[in-house]
Amino acid sequence: MTKICPERWLSSLTRVMFSIASKYDVKEVLQRLGVIDVFENNADLSGITGKPELKVSKAIQKAYLNVYENGTEAAAATFIEFAFTSMPPIMKFDVPFLVIISQEENILFMAAINNPTEK
Repeated sequence: MTKICPERWLSSLTRVMFSIASKYDVKEVLQRLGVIDVFENNADLSGITGKPELKVSKAIQKAYLNVYENGTEAAAATFIEFAFTSMPPIMKFDVPFLVIISQEENILFMAAINNPTEK
């Protein structure tokens, strides 16, 4: 293979078709890069939910590369999972109650639950 005669070696090349995919847990990598606070119980992510009891529990990156005869397709995505740092209060509905689903001033659905312990 030389720069002088690229036609010669180009004619001997064959197109290779393949697909590869990967999935990586990038939480440890992010922590080694200094991104630490968002994974701790004292993380301040109140800008997301308005409540401080939230932290990042998982950081996963997925990528794939498909090489076809006529082209290439590639993509990558990162998935972040959040977790509450403290358990939300448990609400127990064991007495009759009314359910109203509304949009603005319009009632879309209304139901009376007379015996919530009945299945």
